[in-house]
Amino acid sequence: MVALLLASPVLAHAQETWLVVNGGSQFASNDFAHVVEVPLFQTSLRADYPVGRGHVVDAGGGFVLPWDAGLGPVRLGLGVSVSTANVDHDAAVHAEIRSALAPGGVSRFEGVDTLSRSERAVHVQFSGNVPVGERTTVSVYGGPSHFAVKHDVVDDIDIPIVGNGSITLSRVVEVRGYRLGFNAGVDVAFFLADRIGFGFGVRVTRATVSVENVLLGTVAAERAHVSSRAGGVQLLGGLRLRLP
Repeated sequence: MVALLLASPVLAHAQETWLVVNGGSQFASNDFAHVVEVPLFQTSLRADYPVGRGHVVDAGGGFVLPWDAGLGPVRLGLGVSVSTANVDHDAAVHAEIRSALAPGGVSRFEGVDTLSRSERAVHVQFSGNVPVGERTTVSVYGGPSHFAVKHDVVDDIDIPIVGNGSITLSRVVEVRGYRLGFNAGVDVAFFLADRIGFGFGVRVTRATVSVENVLLGTVAAERAHVSSRAGGVQLLGGLRLRLP
């Protein structure tokens, strides 16, 4: 929206303005893991976070630039959209303990808990728009994106003293990461009337954010950061509006 405000002098002379509201799904494989080794207690911990399919809500707008780019029927445009992708996933925690109570053996424990992740992104989109007939427009676009990721991670756990069994996840905290990335996609809009219609498209978004490893933070001397990819392939569809 800041980009649109900065471009307001151009917007005042734009050939056409459009608004979009989309819903859809994001498909990705953004898995990562947190690992902690505590030599003093002969303990090894690992938490695996699978990040896959999620639901996406997207809304934005833009305008067709008021000058001829010399590309025949192709009209250049500038837009901004905001998207939120939400993913629920199961975190699997594994612990291995070498204890004097079990000489020569290793005690193994496992636990699973359902956590959540959200990816909010602001996408700036430079587009080429081609009218196909009177009521259909095909757009190809791309540009930079800014991602803000919130992810639930395991902070502290309860481990039985001996034997093999289940871990009770005692505490979960939310960590955040921010990073610049990119977006690129194709959109097809069908207008049932002069001003209103529907459309669908495919968009690829990508960034790499840093997720803090807080696993067993009260024991580990240092907290590391692990890279986690954000974004993915998004299938979108919804309402299209255009203004003169």
